[in-house]
Amino acid sequence: MTDQVTRPPLAERVSEKIGMAKWMTELYFQTAAIVTADKRYKMLPQYTQSSVLTTIFIATKEALDSDRAKKRAEKLMKISEAGAVEKLIKVAKG
Repeated sequence: MTDQVTRPPLAERVSEKIGMAKWMTELYFQTAAIVTADKRYKMLPQYTQSSVLTTIFIATKEALDSDRAKKRAEKLMKISEAGAVEKLIKVAKG
């Protein structure tokens, strides 16, 4: 017989990931607070007000994602370089 792997209930799986949703919600509302406090915001037409808020939110999120990706790539490069150095040392000693 094979062992069946059971997955946790959907509600439990979602609750594990909800932290990111809370973070994104907070980012959105803090962005909204900054944008709506700007005097120029009230001079924009109604339809542009919502699009400027969304545009800034998306750009901020993308910049954060890009920064995180860059940091991860740098970390992986350091790990890769360290591994390559260790292999060279083993070959040299070998």
